[in-house]
Amino acid sequence: MSTSTLTRGTANVTAAELERFRAGVTTAEYATTVLHLARAQRLRPKVLADAAYTAWLKSENPKKIMPGSSWTELFRLSYTADHELFEEMG
Repeated sequence: MSTSTLTRGTANVTAAELERFRAGVTTAEYATTVLHLARAQRLRPKVLADAAYTAWLKSENPKKIMPGSSWTELFRLSYTADHELFEEMG
C-alpha cells in the first residue's frame, strides 16, 4: 500500500490498513504519514495514539526521522486521556 493510497479520500484509516502500510515502508515514511493522517483527522483516537507511539518506538533515532516540533504536534494530536499509555499511576 502506498502513501498516496492511504492518504487519499476522507474515510478513517483502520488499524489493519495502517499496519499493512507500516510493514512496507520505512519508519520515516510511516511517521510522516501518521502525522499527515492525524492532521486530516483520519484516525480514530486509539489508532492514532497507538500509531504515534509505534512510530516513536520503532525509530532508532526519532530526531533523524522528523523534527522535534513534528513529534510534539503528533503527540499533542494523539493525546487521549483514557488511553492506557496516559493513565495515571495511582
